[in-house]
Amino acid sequence: MSTASVSGTADELRRPKYAYKSVQIAKTIPQIHQALFDYQAKCRNVGEIIVDPSGKRIVIKDTSQQLARGSVWLLIDITADAGGAQLKSYLVKPEFWTSFVDETIGAINNPNACYVRQGQA
Repeated sequence: MSTASVSGTADELRRPKYAYKSVQIAKTIPQIHQALFDYQAKCRNVGEIIVDPSGKRIVIKDTSQQLARGSVWLLIDITADAGGAQLKSYLVKPEFWTSFVDETIGAINNPNACYVRQGQA
């Protein structure tokens, strides 16, 4: 997993027209980070995971479609709040990325179960 700052075209995705799903997660940021690490070790990569140095935020970007340098097609923001964390997702093309977001939510909630994305066998 990498640690870096968030910038560039990722910020352009954080607009209402790209918003897909927002859910509350009853886990802390460190618990979510561990769940994603465990899922990646057992199942598969869920994208580039960026942990804010403050420990209050995780950003996940898809890294499988690097068609243009710096392009971001999917972005998941997870931010600490009083109830645990708030997950917000943004998609350029929802028809391609909804199952990725759903898998990521499943990985956070149950990192021991490997999920099959829509369209995969």
